[in-house]
Amino acid sequence: IPNKGGQPYGMLIDQKDRIWFAELLGCRVTQFDPSTERFTEYVSPSSPCRVRRPGLDSKGRIWFGIYDSGKLDMVDPKTGRITESTHFPGDTMHNTYGPGERLLHSVENIGKTDLLFTTVEYLQSANKPLPVPDEVRLNVVA
Repeated sequence: IPNKGGQPYGMLIDQKDRIWFAELLGCRVTQFDPSTERFTEYVSPSSPCRVRRPGLDSKGRIWFGIYDSGKLDMVDPKTGRITESTHFPGDTMHNTYGPGERLLHSVENIGKTDLLFTTVEYLQSANKPLPVPDEVRLNVVA
């Protein structure tokens, strides 16, 4: 592992059989390509920071949260570009997805309080709505 002090934390394998892992103390995600035996590091613009568990979307992009700042980074392996966004409690985002596209969420409650998280898909989406079991459905009183 190139960054000796990074402390790998969370791993995934992408559609091309490359191995990705977060570096908790390295403020980066690292890709290992077994076919070339080469590592490629993607350092967050928020460095220094702590990174946890990467996620993979349907387009092969790697997403990872910045544990200590409420930011979300995305690596596009095709371009090598990293984009970063900041989210705050109560934020509202309006995203548009094509057929079969989606946004991957990874949420973990590491505190001692309840975790409240809601995702609502716009009714005119290209995708069919996800089924919501009655026992978790939010009932709104008009």
